[in-house]
Amino acid sequence: MRVSIRQRNLELPAALRRDIDRRVRFAMSRLVGAGAVEVTVLDDNGPKGGLDKLCRISVPSGAGGPLCVEARSHEVMAAVADACHRAARVLARDRGRAREDRRS
Repeated sequence: MRVSIRQRNLELPAALRRDIDRRVRFAMSRLVGAGAVEVTVLDDNGPKGGLDKLCRISVPSGAGGPLCVEARSHEVMAAVADACHRAARVLARDRGRAREDRRS
């Protein structure tokens, strides 16, 4: 699996990028296979604070276009963890639907 991490309006130190990569690989490895996962982390408000850290995960879907999931939080890793959890749930549901369609 290829994981690309993009950042906007904030700096991601190398250690944080490794943690994001590890979290995404752990959550998506059995669902994505050899596909590409795009992770975008951005800070909406800049240094003002608040629920402004956004993590957007885009994963290729078997049904055509990519699946996109977003999560917001005060902290980058909390947003990443929430987005990974949501993306894994959506992918599992999407794969289940595809299996049901093939059976019918």
